[in-house]
Amino acid sequence: MDTYTKRERTIYLLGMLGQNLIYGVIGTGLTYYFQSVIFLPALAISTITLLSKIAEFLCDPYVGMRIDRSQNTKGKCRTYLIFSPLPIFIFSLLCFLNRPYTAAETSTARLGILLAAGLSFIGFGICFCFGDVALWTLPNLMTKSRKDRNALLAQARIVAGICGAGISLLLLPLSQAAGNHFSKQLNDPTLGLQMGTVLVCGSFLFLGTLLFQPVGFCTQERMTAPPAEKRSLWQNLTEMWRMQSYRRILLSGLLRTPSGLMNLLQMTVLSYYFGNNGRTPYVHYMLLLGIPAFLGQLIAAGAAPKLADKHGAATTFAQANVFAGLALLAAFALFLCRPQQLTQALPFTLLILLLFCNMFCCGLVNTVQSILIADAADLTEKESGIRRDGIFVSGQSLLIKLSTGVSALLQGLVFAISGFSGTAVRQINRALYAGADFATDPSFATPRFAMFFLFLCLPGIAYLLSALPYRKGRNPHKAPV
Repeated sequence: MDTYTKRERTIYLLGMLGQNLIYGVIGTGLTYYFQSVIFLPALAISTITLLSKIAEFLCDPYVGMRIDRSQNTKGKCRTYLIFSPLPIFIFSLLCFLNRPYTAAETSTARLGILLAAGLSFIGFGICFCFGDVALWTLPNLMTKSRKDRNALLAQARIVAGICGAGISLLLLPLSQAAGNHFSKQLNDPTLGLQMGTVLVCGSFLFLGTLLFQPVGFCTQERMTAPPAEKRSLWQNLTEMWRMQSYRRILLSGLLRTPSGLMNLLQMTVLSYYFGNNGRTPYVHYMLLLGIPAFLGQLIAAGAAPKLADKHGAATTFAQANVFAGLALLAAFALFLCRPQQLTQALPFTLLILLLFCNMFCCGLVNTVQSILIADAADLTEKESGIRRDGIFVSGQSLLIKLSTGVSALLQGLVFAISGFSGTAVRQINRALYAGADFATDPSFATPRFAMFFLFLCLPGIAYLLSALPYRKGRNPHKAPV
């Protein structure tokens, strides 16, 4: 058989769900945990995240190179998919086992907290690279049919979108609900919220690991191209850059790096602006904003292969970036016009529509980018007889890590300047628990503006810039026949 079975497809997609559960908990929950649960300084959070992403940035191409050079007769990705889930789980759980920074009484204790947070996060990032690159490389090797491969990549993006939406909707409200329960029992809001967050995040991490683990044992690779010759990491990176179609993907991704701010800020914006950090109910706002946005991404992921075939992958990719950016900038303009009234019917409805448009376009961007990368691997095989799926897919993973690192740095700088950092966050939380309203209180105007500037404005500009490598007049990306 030249393509995957239904059983293999199901196991792969469940593994993708599990891997994205883990990634979602770290990507969505850990920033909130560092910032609003154990009160690390904003610049410290940015530094920790940036160092982790630098480590992953260096690790991703190495993992891709190792996959391409693998001579394992049972599959190039098999070893990495079998042995990576458990270390990922251990390091991801360690990220949440730390004491509040404000509870440390000496500089040595505070340094120890920062080192523990940093080392566990870096360890998670390195382990995650091995599983992530292998998991996204696998569809290119499970089938000899380009149509089946693109279909599986689109389905994987849909699953990732479902998981991302689910984590966004559930993680923080469940953590805060559990935290409120423990706070009443312990009469300590800080410790209660920490215990609730650790319990909920740890449960999701365990479930994700259970779903991720079977992929390495229960899938089969069918592409039988010979292993790539031994080359240095620099030689592989140079070859990636020389290929015009792939270089444009990399340039576009580099220009789009601040778009990662949306993932970092989404729960902070929802929790504080719409829910006063859990003091007032805000799940209905999350559902009204999140479900249409999720449906937009879901529809786009399903439609992307057909749109790419009809209009060209490069054209679809460029236009989706432009419209994604315009939707975010329009949403930021809405905030500037009504900074304290976004919960009212008309501005809230407009915000829903704009975020739906943005997430539809983001779904196209993510799915078509995977198609462009797979086409680049096909073209390389056609020209040289050697497939380099691993090194090409690692470029996609590398761009995601770079986006998170740059976004974390920008977040830390803006939050530090605006005063939303460390003990100041603790004071804001106490004011909110005492009855203050984050959306309307004039004393919160600066951090409120900082949140929406980071969440909407900078990502909007980044999406517009990312279309530049595909501007009119350049040769379109052609899929190999």
